Amino acid sequence: MYYVSADCGGTKTAIAITDEKGKAIASSLLGPANYLVNGLDNSVKLIANGVDDLLEENNLSHQDIAYFVIALAGYGDIPREKELIRKAFDEVLDYPFSLANDIENATAGSLINHNGIHLVAGTGSIAACKNRKGEILRSGGWGHYFGGDEGSGYWIGSKLLLSYCKQSDGRKEKTLLHSYINEHYKLVSDEDILLLVLNQMGMRREEIASFALDAVKLYELGDEEVKKIFYEAGEELGELALSLYKKGKDFDLPLRISYSGSIFKSLDKIKAGLDNKLQGIDYQLIKPGLSPLAGGIIIAMEKTNQEISPAIIENLKEIK
Repeated sequence: MYYVSADCGGTKTAIAITDEKGKAIASSLLGPANYLVNGLDNSVKLIANGVDDLLEENNLSHQDIAYFVIALAGYGDIPREKELIRKAFDEVLDYPFSLANDIENATAGSLINHNGIHLVAGTGSIAACKNRKGEILRSGGWGHYFGGDEGSGYWIGSKLLLSYCKQSDGRKEKTLLHSYINEHYKLVSDEDILLLVLNQMGMRREEIASFALDAVKLYELGDEEVKKIFYEAGEELGELALSLYKKGKDFDLPLRISYSGSIFKSLDKIKAGLDNKLQGIDYQLIKPGLSPLAGGIIIAMEKTNQEISPAIIENLKEIK
């Protein structure tokens, strides 16, 4: 029998199939599947068709699936819509499955069998914890609509664009940021930033988040304004962790804080802000034990009461 995991985020959807020993059989990378942003029907079709394609490529059928965990961005953010989402998947899937928010598989993978906090900062941001009692609590994940997704790629990209506009007006002193954006995006005038973001990019969330890559370059070039943005991003992520530490109450010390998402590739740039917000707490940052995609396999196996052996954990490490 085979287990399937789908990690569905705001930028991409990853799907993996493993055997009962956790050995990867197949995987694929598809487009975004945040039902709140990309639409429920589109997200369901993308995921269901993605699994079917992998099964067909590997001569497997629906009957071969022991369990499928769909970690869906946005799931549970509006509790009364959970049944609607479940029904949409029920109509197209004829094998055992369950739905989770994508923070749940990330936490299951990163902490494995330990208690602690997991921070996610990719296109968006959210955090979850598992305390000694086994309680799962969340913080953040309210979306980007009113300046949320703090500390994420979208948030950093938005801050970068806002600073550009303020520098253009003279509300802030011009730094390298201003000339870099003009040159890199070949803007004839400052006002062309509106054509770029509104028309060419369509204000798409993932496109705004891509400006975080420009922020990384500007940080490395020494731009002080961008350094402040990364410091604030670290503080915002630290605030997510702090809220869970207070709500969860019961953790082993030092507190384990694991992480996932593209922003943590720049951990050195946000660490000072994170430390500032968490000062006084005995904590240690740990690299995730497993990927979010592998975390979905762990949840799927637990749903069928399969024991998660050390050998399975080792095999799951191959799933990125």
